[in-house]
Amino acid sequence: EGTALPVGILLHGLGGYEPSVMADTVQSIASRGVIVILVEYPNNARQENIPNDRVITYQEGTSDAAEHIPRFEHVKTNLVDAWNQLNNTSTELRNTVQKTIGENTTIDPSRLWIYGHSGGAGMLPWILTDLLEKGWGSEALIIDMEASWLGSSVDSHYGNLSAIPDHTIAHIVEYERDLSVHPCIGRFHQERISTRDGTAEPILSVLYLYVQTDEHGFPVVMTSHYTPASQLHEHSADLILYSRLEAQAIHLFAHAEGEMYRVNDSKNYLDGSDGRLADLGKWSDGITVKPILLRDDALTEGLPSGLDCIQYRIPHIE
Repeated sequence: EGTALPVGILLHGLGGYEPSVMADTVQSIASRGVIVILVEYPNNARQENIPNDRVITYQEGTSDAAEHIPRFEHVKTNLVDAWNQLNNTSTELRNTVQKTIGENTTIDPSRLWIYGHSGGAGMLPWILTDLLEKGWGSEALIIDMEASWLGSSVDSHYGNLSAIPDHTIAHIVEYERDLSVHPCIGRFHQERISTRDGTAEPILSVLYLYVQTDEHGFPVVMTSHYTPASQLHEHSADLILYSRLEAQAIHLFAHAEGEMYRVNDSKNYLDGSDGRLADLGKWSDGITVKPILLRDDALTEGLPSGLDCIQYRIPHIE
């Protein structure tokens, strides 16, 4: 009661437009004091509507595919509408939320959590650009990009991340057995966020997380493109995903409450500085579970054998 609650924006993947797909992620964040807006958008770029002879140009984790733009615009429109309803005391949404959080509790986007899975991660830089211009995340900002897909290379929808603040904490996550997205895409997203689109020195708390599969014990630690889906929520997801998301929410809520011990403790966990983020514990026989590998510069560090992401700086057609 009386706290200015942080705001969360959740951008689902192209196949995750049913709210149930992201329900566990929403619960993980909202139950720890963050007002979460799950922004829905349709995946209406069906294969039969796409010309067989069209040519798409790819570069640095983006493409000029035409279907990016209506999706991005749909999300922006829905987000603006949701925010307007939350700020209009005559709407049913605002009244329902206010009854839940308490009469004297407010909503403050200066402390922002923004999350994207797959296609949602691809559009995140453009959506975030607009929010930064409005002052969202000015006090605290956490970015989480899971199994990143392509962003738009079109100037109008590429985004400008030069205003990302120094206090930003970001996790760009690759799952070892993700067979759906190219592993270089997320690495380019990390570079954009960390260097603020090449305008500043890297932010060291913008991390690339490589989550390994480990079949040594039971239940196995499984990874895939769909690890963030609620339908696949099991033991390993708690270990490699939900505990991390909960720490992100705890950090923002502690910041809002002015509890600096919890702010600093959660920051040390989230930026990897105290080792807890990477450490997944031990199996019952004492063998260490394969840790999460943390990279400050994933474009040059820890690349799979034979992979050269730098070659994708040049526009190319696939």
